[in-house]
Amino acid sequence: MLIAEDLLRLLTDPVTGKRRVDAMHLDTALGGAVLLDLLLANKVALEGEGRKARVVTIDPTATGDHTLDGALEMLAQRGRIKPKDAVVRIAKKLRPQLYASLAAQGVVSREDRKVWVAFTQTTWPATDPSWHQGIDQTLREVLLHDQDPDQRTGALVALASSAGAIKKLVDKPDRKRAQRRAERISEGNWASEAVREAIRAAQVAASAAAVAAAAAAGASGS
Repeated sequence: MLIAEDLLRLLTDPVTGKRRVDAMHLDTALGGAVLLDLLLANKVALEGEGRKARVVTIDPTATGDHTLDGALEMLAQRGRIKPKDAVVRIAKKLRPQLYASLAAQGVVSREDRKVWVAFTQTTWPATDPSWHQGIDQTLREVLLHDQDPDQRTGALVALASSAGAIKKLVDKPDRKRAQRRAERISEGNWASEAVREAIRAAQVAASAAAVAAAAAAGASGS
């Protein structure tokens, strides 16, 4: 299963099937997760550092995964691209693809219900709570008891933090402690520089989108 798929499961309430964070932050975190999946699959690489960092395609052959192959084709066509821009482009129309993939794997179910007359609300509740129970326990150990994360758990924590979701994953009294720990994990030595750069790209993309949304709201209200 993709890191992006696990992240979406984590950030979707298993009972209600609703997302746990706003769409903008969720989508940019998912874009970062797919970029990370491609990095770990050795399909793309990061060249340069800091502001000079660029995502480059090193193996354009298909992975067999519809989501990854769509992102890979787009990146191959773009050539060298800033990590933030890669995240933003990957994130477009990504969430429905990932939900469809999770549904095909039988880990979530699609539920549609009418809201008002002409609007349908779609939710994606979990079909089996056992995965959430397991990941919740793992996250408590990592966030609250300083257990060192493996690469996958570290990535989930860092990307969830970029989406502002850590407070949704622990009880209220533990939120500040968990957030501080998540921030340390985001910059920790559990991951390669390329992995950390993918996570930073998701954070930068989310911040840029938030600024743009605030500016648009201010302009419409003036």
